[in-house]
Amino acid sequence: MLTAAPFVAKRNTPLDGSAFEDVALLEEKRARLRTGLRGHAKLAGESPKWAWIEYRLAQGGFAAGRAAVNAARAGGGFAAWKTALSREDAQSMIQS
Repeated sequence: MLTAAPFVAKRNTPLDGSAFEDVALLEEKRARLRTGLRGHAKLAGESPKWAWIEYRLAQGGFAAGRAAVNAARAGGGFAAWKTALSREDAQSMIQS
């Protein structure tokens, strides 16, 4: 078994603020890797869309915390997280 996960920059590290690669592109890369490993090893690891959630939480501050509460209250699925983070983005744009 081979584990591979997208790079997620964390706050207060040398790569803090590094961009997260496009989720669709990461999905394509993951599919190519899985195809290349077929018959040799099984690919495991975090999905790109959940890594994007991790990235947003790692780069966020209090807004990410509010989004986490709202996502949990909405069921905790990917759609709930995406909605909660989008709302925090919109709220920060209004406050700017």
